Amino acid sequence: MIQKLENGFLIALLTVCLTISISVSSLFALDVKGLANKEEKVTTVAKEVEYTKKWFFGSVHKNFNAILKEHPDFPNFAGVLESFDFLDITEYDPNYNPWGGGWGPANVKILQKFLVKSYGINENIAIGTNEYDAMQSLFTKFANYYSFKNGLKTYHVTQEKLTEDIKNSINSLFMYFRSSLPETEKNKLINFIDDFDKFLDNYYTEKTAIYIANTQKEKKEQQDRIASIKSGKESNDTYENAKIYYDAQNGFNLIQMPPVKPTMKYYFVSGKLESKDGDLYIVQRVIFGDIKYFVFRLTDSAGEKNFRIGGELQLIGQFVDLYKYTTTIGTKKYAPVFDAVFVEL
Repeated sequence: MIQKLENGFLIALLTVCLTISISVSSLFALDVKGLANKEEKVTTVAKEVEYTKKWFFGSVHKNFNAILKEHPDFPNFAGVLESFDFLDITEYDPNYNPWGGGWGPANVKILQKFLVKSYGINENIAIGTNEYDAMQSLFTKFANYYSFKNGLKTYHVTQEKLTEDIKNSINSLFMYFRSSLPETEKNKLINFIDDFDKFLDNYYTEKTAIYIANTQKEKKEQQDRIASIKSGKESNDTYENAKIYYDAQNGFNLIQMPPVKPTMKYYFVSGKLESKDGDLYIVQRVIFGDIKYFVFRLTDSAGEKNFRIGGELQLIGQFVDLYKYTTTIGTKKYAPVFDAVFVEL
């Protein structure tokens, strides 16, 4: 009787467990077979490069913009190009995968393919790293020319001199090609160089206009800010604003070689507080390895400050007097004295 009860209990328990299992399975089980049949096929399709003029100059334009974004000082753009490979064009190469991607540098090879397809240059004409580098050097000289032409840089030369440099650079480029280069093939390369010249002329025209517009805008904003600070509309409670308000000049040379007569103008200076003599504060400033001094007294405009001996400070003050002191070896020297109108610790 006990045995039958035990069997009945086990059957009931098993039934309950199966019921719970089926219930849970129906809620959470994954469709493994279905998922297996829906296997994702990850494929990488190589982009076919057309090697057209639009593609090439579009790539160079993109590289130029990237360089400008990193180095936005457009007047120095021509000089910056000397540090960059702005002909850095890439194509898909399934064998190039050092960092996990199929797009890799193949500049010399791509440039040759481009010249063959878009300019009809004989594919048997060798274009190697020497020719590539010479071409990049030539185009950098173009950049110098258009930077000069647009008034961005002077280079302390003339337009004629820059033109002569370009001519010499073109001759150097052709020296890298075999001496038997047919005239027809040479003309095809010249066509490419001429197209790059036109491209760069347009690029500089466009960017120069943007640069001048931005410069004028910044100049106008700066003029408005100066007028606002000087009129009192904007407070002069910051070091930079105070420099504008008082037309303060850099007092570096003043400390190094004080003039015999005070100028009564405002200057900004900085140094380390060394000592105090009455209402005068003595400040040390090391200039080119030599210890120099300047002295200041506080005006009502500067307010009270929690000075500490050895603490760094910077101030704006009016050069009003000279302070005579004696060095440790007995030399008599003079330091400029400022009436400080602004002090920052």
